[in-house]
Amino acid sequence: MDGGHVTSPSVAFFSPKGEWDVENHGVDPDVVVEQDPKASSEGHDPQLEDAVAIALRDLLAHPVPKPVRPAYPDYHR
Repeated sequence: MDGGHVTSPSVAFFSPKGEWDVENHGVDPDVVVEQDPKASSEGHDPQLEDAVAIALRDLLAHPVPKPVRPAYPDYHR
């Protein structure tokens, strides 16, 4: 009636594992965080707080080495 129509994809793709894959699936999360509506209403962001805690834990476990300043070049030779 309204001139609309339905389409379906005519191409497909497979994963490196040799299995047919689905478009727009995205990436599964590394860490699952439970969303708490009460915490959100109180101004907390559980995903952000867990991400910061994980990042700080990883930085403490694997600290970034401090860069060593090289000697200044001697251009008067």
